[in-house]
Amino acid sequence: MTKKLASAILILMCNLSYGQNNTFPASGKVGIGTISPSSQIEILAPAVTGGEKLLKLNVSDAPNDFLQVINTTNAGNIFMPAIWGSVTSGRTTSLYLIAETNVENDIGTIPLAMFDSRVTGGMANNRPLFGWDSYGSRRMTLLANGNLGINTSNPTEKLAVNGNIRAREIKVEVANWPDFVFLKHYDLPEFKDLENYISEHGYLPGIPSAEEVKSNGIELGAINAKLLQKIEELTLYVIKLARENEKQQQEIDQIKCK
Repeated sequence: MTKKLASAILILMCNLSYGQNNTFPASGKVGIGTISPSSQIEILAPAVTGGEKLLKLNVSDAPNDFLQVINTTNAGNIFMPAIWGSVTSGRTTSLYLIAETNVENDIGTIPLAMFDSRVTGGMANNRPLFGWDSYGSRRMTLLANGNLGINTSNPTEKLAVNGNIRAREIKVEVANWPDFVFLKHYDLPEFKDLENYISEHGYLPGIPSAEEVKSNGIELGAINAKLLQKIEELTLYVIKLARENEKQQQEIDQIKCK
């Protein structure tokens, strides 16, 4: 009888202690670690110096694999939540996010999956919106102004790549294509002026120098337009030389006939 009474008291004490921190009503909101949940399910982890673990899910036939929600900070009084998927049982994907709809709704411009970085009540204007890391080493950065950097954390262009790019084709839009070279009023530089410019500067007029390219790079659209301009000017020079040679040949033939 004494043993049964002691067991009953122990169970009652455990239930009372358990009930002080948790609430599981038949209907309404569920609280774990709190008796006043503000959401349908709310988990309040005890205060520690960072690294709190809020939720862990796994399966019995792969006990070392898990999905976990944790606080990734190593300091108190700050919460940086993380969704952590870990798979060591095989070479499968460790975290797989799916956004699905049906065929009837596969229309329109609204994305199926979205990431939204913001400040309270408005857009973020200063901090980066997105970072892709590998164990703390940054691989990709999206700034608040829409600039995307790959292997660079401070992209100054809409797309900045610190490395090589391989593509089947790149389309560049250029506003001022140099067909104006073939207009009658185009001022084609004289040979002597061109020779003097090259002797003085060491590069063609209108073309950036090696120092400029090294410092600033080149814009594909602009440099292609400039190169085409030089090709068109060269074509005019060739046509001019051909006419002069033809004229000289006619004069030579006339002299031979005398």
